[in-house]
Amino acid sequence: MLSFFPTPYPDELLYSVFARYHERSGNTSYKATLRDLFGRTTVVASFDLPSHLDELCSRLPRGTDFTPERLIAHHTMFPYYASFLPKVRAQKIMQMMKNGSGSGLHASAGIMAGAVAAKTSLCFCTKCFSEDIETYGEPYWHRIHQAPGVFVCPKHETLLMQSEFIEFNRHFYKALPLRIDTFSYRPVLEIGGLSEKTYRLLKGLASDVQWIFQGSKDVGFYDAKNLYLPQLQSKGFVSVNGRVRQRKLQEQMTFFWVKNSCR
Repeated sequence: MLSFFPTPYPDELLYSVFARYHERSGNTSYKATLRDLFGRTTVVASFDLPSHLDELCSRLPRGTDFTPERLIAHHTMFPYYASFLPKVRAQKIMQMMKNGSGSGLHASAGIMAGAVAAKTSLCFCTKCFSEDIETYGEPYWHRIHQAPGVFVCPKHETLLMQSEFIEFNRHFYKALPLRIDTFSYRPVLEIGGLSEKTYRLLKGLASDVQWIFQGSKDVGFYDAKNLYLPQLQSKGFVSVNGRVRQRKLQEQMTFFWVKNSCR
């Protein structure tokens, strides 16, 4: 049983909580931290869909009221992906996060096959960074900032920064440093190349994703395909066996938004 476990901050990524535990534990290796948290060293340090959460919760200090379901709902990317999946598959993924090895999680969520590019580095908002230090005494990785397609902080409406000191790695957890001048980072997008209209669209998208994270458990868009699938089919974006031609659709959507956002 763990002697302590950091209390997660609002919308803190569980990956970030593990990173803070590693720093406070005094462990000299990440394998020791994995052994503390999960009882084994083979667990993948996933930032979005962590696994072995049943084992983690069984090792938490007495009196801790965190459950796998609560951690999944408030501190992982599960609500983001589950909103676009059939309920049966979403429940399967949750079960895999609770007591599975993590193998096949991303494939089941459709991340591997999707055309939306996942972020390769952890992101943060400079204003959130300062506010977190004032409020909590330290900054942390916010879940909303890591969501695919989110490039603007919905709270401050400022462009996110992409950390250059840490990319996603399956072998360790890295906390956000206490001082912003001790590491390198850069904007996730070139601000000079964005029109005002594009910036408004990005802010709206970030707010929509935040609503998914903060919304009801019943939020689900999978059934909406029955509304848009016939329209896509009429425009040649659906194959004869009913599969969406994602690459072709992505190309046309990119062309449309680039063309219209520059006005």
